[in-house]
Amino acid sequence: MSEIVILVDEQNTPIGAKDRTLIENGDIYRAVGLWITNSCGSILLAQRSLTKAKGPGLWGPAVAGTVESHETYDTCILKEAYEEIGLHVSIKELIRGPMTLETNPGGSRFFGQWYLYSTDMLTDDFVLQTSEVAQVKWFEPDELQKEIAEVPEKFTPSFPESAERFLTPNP
Repeated sequence: MSEIVILVDEQNTPIGAKDRTLIENGDIYRAVGLWITNSCGSILLAQRSLTKAKGPGLWGPAVAGTVESHETYDTCILKEAYEEIGLHVSIKELIRGPMTLETNPGGSRFFGQWYLYSTDMLTDDFVLQTSEVAQVKWFEPDELQKEIAEVPEKFTPSFPESAERFLTPNP
């Protein structure tokens, strides 16, 4: 099934739409990410399915997705959370985090709207969409920072920079 995504300009104003598979260098689209923590301060990450066309087996945010033409950031994150890890939440339960402009290795760019959520669910409590997510794992902040520093290629290209925003305490 074809996914039509919103194309935007550098001010995040919609300027058109395009089939997701046709996104190319210079295109800017919209995406979402969900940063999940628990009461102990651990961070939930998802490993992308090994069958994914882009970044198979790489670790990234617990939930991530591309905003389709019929969606908003809010409706997209709720849909992706439920589809990818079986997390059924309302938008009122999420905290809207920063929006960032990221660049992919191929040169396409995206506005990423981050959301934050806290839960004490166990990894076995999540219902994974295996075509999207191979596994989820709780990482201790220090362990995550060490792995990002030592093996950055283990993570999706934009994740290390994004993770630093959340792992670095605000002054």
